[in-house]
Amino acid sequence: MLTKMKTNIQEGFTIVEVLIVLAIAALILIIVLIAVPDLQRSARNTDILHDAQNVASAVQSYEGNNQGSLPDNATGLGTISTNGSVTLGATGAEPTA
Repeated sequence: MLTKMKTNIQEGFTIVEVLIVLAIAALILIIVLIAVPDLQRSARNTDILHDAQNVASAVQSYEGNNQGSLPDNATGLGTISTNGSVTLGATGAEPTA
């Protein structure tokens, strides 16, 4: 006579497997939360630099089209070197209205 053998087949995950998956997910989340502010700061700095370069280009274009004179309201905003780099900040002169 043959008897049927009972087999213990468990379905699902063990608690150790679940904890390992949760630990890996937590590590990924921590890495992302640390990296996001740096990426935002870098993007903001790039936008500011791009805007400053656009202003410098516009002022240089104005200067070229108007016999070397600068716009009246640009006095005191900063300096523009001959190579196109921009230094923002006061130049010692008060802005005019």
